[in-house]
Amino acid sequence: MIKTKATGYSSIWGGLAPWCPYLVNSKRLEPACVISLHEDNTEIGFGMLISSIQRCKRIIDIENKVVSSSDTPQEVKEIAQYWIANVKPIEKPHSTNDELKKTLEEYETETPLLADLYKVLDTEVYSNTKGLMIQSIPRGASVKFASSGKKTTKQNLKYFLQCKKLKRFPNHSNIIEYTPFLNHGTKDELVNMIWEENIAVKYWYWTLIREVRFDSMTKSFRKEAERLHALLVTDTTADYKRYKNFVCNEL
Repeated sequence: MIKTKATGYSSIWGGLAPWCPYLVNSKRLEPACVISLHEDNTEIGFGMLISSIQRCKRIIDIENKVVSSSDTPQEVKEIAQYWIANVKPIEKPHSTNDELKKTLEEYETETPLLADLYKVLDTEVYSNTKGLMIQSIPRGASVKFASSGKKTTKQNLKYFLQCKKLKRFPNHSNIIEYTPFLNHGTKDELVNMIWEENIAVKYWYWTLIREVRFDSMTKSFRKEAERLHALLVTDTTADYKRYKNFVCNEL
């Protein structure tokens, strides 16, 4: 696992001792973690992903040459062919990696364990600066620099990644996780995070209208809140239809 994150709440939740949730495996290998500041952590993480993909492609090219060579033993060819065929999903290559390391030592190549799953923790607010307005915030939420409610719709990262990954990275998948945050004003703060996440999933795409950031809008700007929250429902419905049509067209 290769993990990148900004210096903020993601560090507190899953990166620092003595609460670090990660352990070494049976081979004494552990996740590699890079901590950066603000938005450039995304650039670093995506760059690491791109470099891993390029390394994987390079190894596939090498293995294709190994397979096509008349000097390659049949056993080596079979293992290389199996690895190439199974490198897309990361379900079977683990044992094959070990076999390739042993049988291809004479070619001085290594097979990297490429994680095909990358995640996005979405707090729907600029966590580093205690709740500033960013594109990730849903329409109608009251946050710093948008106390009268955010006027524009939430950036549709899910749809963007779906389109991009199918064109450029067909073997990779994404998980965009709703991450409870203090500025959301949920009850018991972050004690019941799992329950909060379950509710967000249960009611489709994190429908958070009952949270304080939406309630404060209703109290302070009732008419504007009604207008923006109605548009928020429209945004959510449009997203659902877009995802549904996208999936149906791909099947």
